[in-house]
Amino acid sequence: MNGVPIQASDYFIAGGVAAFFLIFRIIAWWKIFKKGGEKGWKALIPFYNYYVQIKLTWHVRFFWIMIACLCGYVVCNVIFQLNYNPRVMLGLIPGICAVATLVFSIALFVFYIISEYRLCKAFGHGGGWTVGLIFLNFIFIMMLGFGKSKYQGNVYLKEM
Repeated sequence: MNGVPIQASDYFIAGGVAAFFLIFRIIAWWKIFKKGGEKGWKALIPFYNYYVQIKLTWHVRFFWIMIACLCGYVVCNVIFQLNYNPRVMLGLIPGICAVATLVFSIALFVFYIISEYRLCKAFGHGGGWTVGLIFLNFIFIMMLGFGKSKYQGNVYLKEM
């Protein structure tokens, strides 16, 4: 191996930087939830925090559809990996699971984009903010949480 070897202190520094960003992200989501009228501690619980975000910005049934897509993705991916044989790739089960994994991953990506758009709309922002949330998520989450953006309600429920 050429170059300078990686030392334990490098991992410590990288872990510290990651922890720093994680803490600020949690605080930003805490503030976003408080702006939306929810308790801030709900930002600490995995999956439940996304449920609350969907409740604030969309409709809860879309959270359950997203969870079903996620479960389908995981199951199909596991089945594909367990049945994968490079010599016999023409089998029916690996082929079906490969296509299903692709379909589920595209569906999850579409759900992600729509949920970011709904989050922007709930705080009175438009498509530019959606692009910012997709590509510069950490910065735009900080701007939503610590900035002057005010929660304007669930636009999806108002449209129905």
